[in-house]
Amino acid sequence: MILGKKIGVFKLFFMKNYIVLFLIICITSCKDLIPPPGIEINIPADNITFAAIGDYGVDNSDQENVANLIKSFNPDFIITCGDNNYNQGKASTINKNVGKYYCDYIYNYDAPSKYKCEGNAYNDNINRFFPSLGNHDYANVNGNVPYLNYFTLPGNEIYYDFNWGPVHFFALDSNKDLEEQQTWFYEKLNASTNIFKVVYFHHSPYSNGSHGNEPDMQWDFSNVDLVLTGHDHIYSRIEKNNEAKPVYMITGLGGRKKRACNEKPLDENEFTVFCYDESYGTVKVFADQQKMVVQFINIDNDIIDEIEILN
Repeated sequence: MILGKKIGVFKLFFMKNYIVLFLIICITSCKDLIPPPGIEINIPADNITFAAIGDYGVDNSDQENVANLIKSFNPDFIITCGDNNYNQGKASTINKNVGKYYCDYIYNYDAPSKYKCEGNAYNDNINRFFPSLGNHDYANVNGNVPYLNYFTLPGNEIYYDFNWGPVHFFALDSNKDLEEQQTWFYEKLNASTNIFKVVYFHHSPYSNGSHGNEPDMQWDFSNVDLVLTGHDHIYSRIEKNNEAKPVYMITGLGGRKKRACNEKPLDENEFTVFCYDESYGTVKVFADQQKMVVQFINIDNDIIDEIEILN
C-alpha cells in the first residue's frame, strides 16, 4: 500500500513537471522572432487608390464601420500609422483586433498557422496591408515580436519601403532607433525616382491634439509630398506656412476612442491647420502620374477634407 502511494506521488510529480516543461516551451516559442523574409515590393500601375488609418486596432463597432467604409471603395492596399493592436500588442489579441477586419488584405504566409489570413490577399499571393508600429504595439513583455510574427512585410519589417504605381512609400518606426532609420531613409529617398513620395509612422512631428508635437520626428521632409501619422485620435491636416511641402496629416480616427482637436493649438503664424474630431473615418488617396487627390472621409461617407497635390 505504501509502495502504491509512492508510485502515485511519483506519477503526479512527473505529470506536474511535464506540464511546467510544456508551458516553458510554449512560452519560449511564442516569443521567438520569425526572421523577416526580406521581400521587395515594386508593383507597376498607372494609378492607385489606397487608404491610411491609425489608432484602429480594437475589436469594436467603430473599427468595423471604418473597415466597411474602406472596403466600399476597393483600395489597392491599406497603410497604417500605428497602434494596430490595443492595448498591449499581444499575440493573443491580434487576430480579433486586426485580422477580423482586414484579413482580406493581409498576406502573411510566414506567420504561425493559427495567425495566417486566408482571404483575397492569400488567394492572390500579394500583400495589400502595410502597417507601421505604434507605442501600443510594443506594450507587452515581448515588445514588437507579436507584430513582426503576424505581418509579412518588406525589408526588416520594422522600417521599410515599397513602390506601388507612381508612389514610393516609406514606413518608419517612430518609437526607437531613429538615427539608424534617418541614415537609411535619406539614402532611399535621395535614390527614389518615383513621381510622389509618401512617408508614414506613428508619432506626429506637429500636432494640435492632446499629445502635441513630437520633436524627435521633425526631420527634413522637404522632398516628401505627404507625411501620414497617428497617435492623436483626430484627423488633422497641417501645413507649414513657409514650406512648399510636405503636407502633414494625422489620421487617428480608425476606431479607438476619439479625442478633441486643438488641445494643444499650433502657432497660426507658422502653421495652417484643418482639424476634425466628430466621427471616425479614413484618409483615402488616389494617385496617378499628374496628381494625388487626398481626402478624409467619415463613416457616413461624407468627404470632410480634400486637397490635391500636383506633380
